[in-house]
Amino acid sequence: MPTLAEPITDVDLWADCRAGSSEALAELYDRFASPLLAYLLSLTADRDAAEEVLQQVFVEVLRLGPALPQDRRPSAYLFASARNRAANLVRESQARQRALFAYELLARQKASGCFAGDETLEQELLARLNSGLRWLSEGEREAILLHTQGELTFQEIARITGEPQGTVATRYRTGLEKLRGYLSL
Repeated sequence: MPTLAEPITDVDLWADCRAGSSEALAELYDRFASPLLAYLLSLTADRDAAEEVLQQVFVEVLRLGPALPQDRRPSAYLFASARNRAANLVRESQARQRALFAYELLARQKASGCFAGDETLEQELLARLNSGLRWLSEGEREAILLHTQGELTFQEIARITGEPQGTVATRYRTGLEKLRGYLSL
């Protein structure tokens, strides 16, 4: 570690992070959070998503500790990790949007009254949707309904259910895939 007169470099902080120093991690965060967040905002166009990815990047640094690469500049590692996580988030979001298309279309049609005069079609589609929802596991059904009807984030659903956020997201995606398959029969 440098003396007080010498500035602490990013490489020094990285080495301290590898050794498990929470102070070094905090300093690294202070140095890189703002430029990383700006970069993530340009990739996601969503402040909440960008902040979530930023948090994931630094949690990963903390979790990996000694396993962090020694041969890379900290900035290169942090920006690469942020880019990869943001790309995954964007892909997952696009897949979720495609999977929800039929479900949301039905909800919009019902709300807009486009079924007016054709109760048979409305009842048929709603019965099929409800039947498909019953076919899902309780966790999948709960994740889908809380996210689509309650407009809750995965983080909020995780707090409500006591499940990890990743589990909630997986149940949501799996449930949508099953529901899509069921509705396309």
